[in-house]
Amino acid sequence: MAVSTVSGFSGPPTASQTFGTLRLSDNGRLQRRWRIEAPSPVPQDEQRPLGSDTNPLKPVERCIARVTGFDEYATKAIRTANEAGEDVLSLSWAGCESVMSLMRRIEDLVCIPLMYWRLACGVEVLDPAALTITHPQFLKGPIVDLVLVPLSALDLLVDSQQPMGTSLASGSDKTVGSVEEARSESVQQTRRLSSLRRSFS
Repeated sequence: MAVSTVSGFSGPPTASQTFGTLRLSDNGRLQRRWRIEAPSPVPQDEQRPLGSDTNPLKPVERCIARVTGFDEYATKAIRTANEAGEDVLSLSWAGCESVMSLMRRIEDLVCIPLMYWRLACGVEVLDPAALTITHPQFLKGPIVDLVLVPLSALDLLVDSQQPMGTSLASGSDKTVGSVEEARSESVQQTRRLSSLRRSFS
């Protein structure tokens, strides 16, 4: 499916086109379904006093995703989308929401089709199918810092995360260490999920 943009460009970008030229035209934006909605609030009849013995609910904690740009082009796209002209977009996210739903809301704000960019958190490019309720980055706390990375800059992101001068011998040691870290992270994630399930039951 080809996407027409402000510059009249349609289809995948070429080397001469910058990330900023991919912004949808006004007609394209009007045709898109508006998806920017805050998570539904807890109904008044379900909000019980905190001191009540029958209160299974915890206070509603507002979860925020702060999105910044990886390079100057992504930063400019965010600044253009932000009403205050800031370099950060703030979006609320729900406890059980997919990364793809966050990406679609960001797409509606920056008006650049998500086929041209991805979200990263720390050293990881996020899988659009991942859920906020199970992903370790979203389990760390109510505020998550995300980075909007143009597809053309993904290699730069990966290269910026690799240490310089890594030898093959040290690479095998790092593999063993990374497997142990992954197991440890998996155990911690299972514990967090168990505590989340207990809090919802």
